[in-house]
Amino acid sequence: MKKALLAILVGFWATSLSYSQSIPDFGKLSKACELWGLIKYFHPDKPGVEFDSAFAHHVPRMLAAGSEEEWEDVLFQWLGILDDPNTLVYLDHGKVFDEGTFYSEFTADSMLMVKISGNKPFEDLSKFNDFYETLLGQISQAKKGLIFDLRNEHPISQEYKGYLDYFIQALDLGTETVPQFKTLYYSGFRPESDYSSGKYSENVIIRNSIEPGDFHQQGLQTAWIVNRYTEMPMTALSHQASGIGFILSDTAYTAGLLPLSGTYHLSEKLTAKFKTKGVVSHSGVGLLADHVYRKDEDPRVIARDFLSDSVKRERVSTGSASQMPKRSDVGSYPDEEYPAVGYRVLAAAKIFTVIETFFPYHEYMDRNWKEVFVESLPDFVNAGDEIEYGLAVAKFYANINDSHGSIYGNKGVNKLLGEAPSPVKVDWIADQVVVTAFRSDSICNANGLEIGDVVTKVNGVTFEDYLANYKKYFAHSNAGYMTQQAAERFVRGPKDGEAVFTILDNNGRYSNKRFTWSNSYNKGYKEFHRLDTITLLSKDIGYADLTRMEEAQTDQMFEKFKETKAIIFDMRGYPNGTAWSIAPRLVEVEDVPLALFRKPEILSPSIKEGDYLANRSYTEFTQTISPSHQWKYKGKTVMLINHKGISQSEHTGLFFEAVNNTVFIGSPTAGANGDVTRFEIPGGISLSFSGQGVWHADGRQLQRKGLQPHVLVTETREGIRNGKDEVLDKALEWISENVK
Repeated sequence: MKKALLAILVGFWATSLSYSQSIPDFGKLSKACELWGLIKYFHPDKPGVEFDSAFAHHVPRMLAAGSEEEWEDVLFQWLGILDDPNTLVYLDHGKVFDEGTFYSEFTADSMLMVKISGNKPFEDLSKFNDFYETLLGQISQAKKGLIFDLRNEHPISQEYKGYLDYFIQALDLGTETVPQFKTLYYSGFRPESDYSSGKYSENVIIRNSIEPGDFHQQGLQTAWIVNRYTEMPMTALSHQASGIGFILSDTAYTAGLLPLSGTYHLSEKLTAKFKTKGVVSHSGVGLLADHVYRKDEDPRVIARDFLSDSVKRERVSTGSASQMPKRSDVGSYPDEEYPAVGYRVLAAAKIFTVIETFFPYHEYMDRNWKEVFVESLPDFVNAGDEIEYGLAVAKFYANINDSHGSIYGNKGVNKLLGEAPSPVKVDWIADQVVVTAFRSDSICNANGLEIGDVVTKVNGVTFEDYLANYKKYFAHSNAGYMTQQAAERFVRGPKDGEAVFTILDNNGRYSNKRFTWSNSYNKGYKEFHRLDTITLLSKDIGYADLTRMEEAQTDQMFEKFKETKAIIFDMRGYPNGTAWSIAPRLVEVEDVPLALFRKPEILSPSIKEGDYLANRSYTEFTQTISPSHQWKYKGKTVMLINHKGISQSEHTGLFFEAVNNTVFIGSPTAGANGDVTRFEIPGGISLSFSGQGVWHADGRQLQRKGLQPHVLVTETREGIRNGKDEVLDKALEWISENVK
């Protein structure tokens, strides 16, 4: 019964796993993975491989953890490697939050004592505003110094985090020395391998924590009384560094009291704080208290003594903001194709984090990414070898719905894609896998194959069944490109393996053909083209195949087509960067908008902080083009498109539609554009995705839709069999009817 229940809940669960005798809490595990990502990419000291390996090391304990206390302990042990007081995990054991109080009064020795604690000051902002107005007047009258008693008996409620610091800043107590924050900022996702033209970068931002001011010139000194439950205002640090303020604390190192952390809830009771800002050390700004008071001491008395000069004060060395050692970040995973369970879960965590944080097309994904993540984790945990691990990666990653989402370096994925070709080339035509060319004439002729034949089964598997399995594991933007890619992989197989193709011939008869899958079919094979790269179809119509034409041929093409009334650009494939040389010869005006870009600009983690939620932000810019200094072509242009056009192919279409309203003839393209970027995960696997979003210049959606034809026409099996190019024929017909 127990095994049946486990199978229902998590698929299959290996009985040999010794680290867990209970069903893992995959919901909680997904939260721990999210926390890994938040710290990995937003902790200002950029934790590296030691942090990763510590996470992986503790995954078995996470899988075995049941109670909240067990989770608190394992997360505490993992985060301990950071040795960072601003990054910690704690469990709410039913502690009540401070009711608190707020008041201000002058002491007998004419010092202004300000008491602010708990939630009460912020629960009725109208009353607190009255207190603020009164306090401003009292500060202006103060002669002997200010004492801020900011101690709390318990942690402040999460909803009021940051309020105290904001309030203190509003009192206009700024000084000449201002502490500065260091935060990380990402302009897209910088590729971890290969090159991208997206200009993605990781950056450090230094900014003032508060506004500078001239309060230090008033001749007043301040004392700041804090404890472990205080969210210490940055103004206190500023006063200390400027020489006019003293910090009295129950702990010597004050970094953990500063508002440098974000808060992440793993459950209703289990909470993690993680450092999102670092204090930049300069001009004496440090992170040590001037006095550590004991439990039997009244820090208010000590504060008055400090400010009245009745005790000799020697400032402690403020030290400097702690800096974690720099670590290498990528490429240091264990060198193994089948990683241990901890590193498999780390891989899942990284995939989730990178897409959640940096992917520009969340709005076009079919499913909620976080829900998919929780569902996918059991596959990573249960994977029994490198094949199953690779399939777990692929099945999860397919949900980004981006045809740029490729996976490299795994046997399981490569097996699904097919290791070697067959002697035939196929395409998806009229809802069938149709033979369009021979890689080996001798083998195909010997088996009686003909162009136009349909492959209905491979080793007994129908294409419908193959497609149903294929789309579980590979990310594609739309059905047209996915089906075409699946058709090409359908006829591939293991190197030197035996294949039986069930063929529907041109006479409606079925037969089986036997082949061997072999890379030898690629040797000497050349793609057949009916036309030259640049061809005059008639004195009025030119044809240029942009899948073969090079940029250096642009001038030659225009000279050849100078007297024509129309040019047909064939973009049924991938180009060679010719859009940038052709488009300026088709436009007369300056700065024509070509495409709208949105690049993710990540300034902070997307978590709730106080009463606001950090959201994704983007840099939006419009790509433009201006005329060439050479003569301009004034005729009509037509572009042939189909499901094989992707990325730069589609960007070429954006260029041409913008500069002269090029007419698209054919079928929709793949719907994946945006400079590709790439990241690595354990197991020697790398993954790619569209790093920035691209839309039509007027804001219309391109991703997942592709370029849409003005004139829809698709190839037919009969046309293929008879050697016709039906899309080109339709273009010629359209030109004849519409271009005079």
